[in-house]
Amino acid sequence: MLQRLREGPDAEADVVSYASAIMACERCSRCEEALTLFDDMKRASLEPTAYIYMVRLPVEVSHARNVVESRSSANPNVDADPSLDA
Repeated sequence: MLQRLREGPDAEADVVSYASAIMACERCSRCEEALTLFDDMKRASLEPTAYIYMVRLPVEVSHARNVVESRSSANPNVDADPSLDA
């Protein structure tokens, strides 16, 4: 299913399919892919539900953390935002 979703919006996919794929990507630290799938779902005219937003929230947090970490490693003299340590 994930491979089919990667190829573009799938006429047979529903919100549950996308939610599962987004959650799988987040668990494998593939945040960019998860966010792309969310955008693909919206392009396929599927309305995100409250559940989808609950699935997407950890993706956004992981993505933000990855951005901060990459900036910190690119410039070790800049401290990461301690508020992200939860």
